[in-house]
Amino acid sequence: RGRDFDREFVRYMIDDHRKDIGDFRDEAREHHGQVSDLASRQLSTLREHLRLAMSLDRGHGRYDRDAQDRGDRRDNDRGGYNR
Repeated sequence: RGRDFDREFVRYMIDDHRKDIGDFRDEAREHHGQVSDLASRQLSTLREHLRLAMSLDRGHGRYDRDAQDRGDRRDNDRGGYNR
């Protein structure tokens, strides 16, 4: 029960961050002044959060310290900020 919840939560976080990155990237490209500037500045944080969530997914709900140390960025582009 607990592990199933953890896995589902991590998958939700991955999907949600990918969507957010796409939305923020699109807004940053619109050049709407301060709003676009803010979106652009937040992209690196969102990408880092996605990377961490993906690390949790590879660790089956547990934090994968090795991936963190390697700076593992596999799969970050899928459906995310390079749609």
